[in-house]
Amino acid sequence: MGRIKVAYEVITEESASEGDVAEQGWEDEKGFPVSMSGAIKFLKDAGPLQCQTHGDRMDCRTLDAERAFPLYDEPMTEKYYTYFVSGFTGKQLDKILDKVDFWSKGNKWKGQR
Repeated sequence: MGRIKVAYEVITEESASEGDVAEQGWEDEKGFPVSMSGAIKFLKDAGPLQCQTHGDRMDCRTLDAERAFPLYDEPMTEKYYTYFVSGFTGKQLDKILDKVDFWSKGNKWKGQR
């Protein structure tokens, strides 16, 4: 049984111009237990991801942001998520990576040729 922890970053126009994030933290620092098929389903449902394996763990970052549009004079914000996957063998993580990583499928990102 594996585990997925969830972190986030919020980027505003101001923080982006400074090359930083406006806010970051944990959505779920403890994480939740998940089977291999459950991890694949969860990560696929999260949208396009860029993933990296590090031995017995994998980090996947969302490529599309949740956007919050301002109502008045507030800045537009973008929220990105990183999913930290652990508790699987390296071979299992490679199988998960093959199913969920945007780049491993030969996809092209917006504007890429």
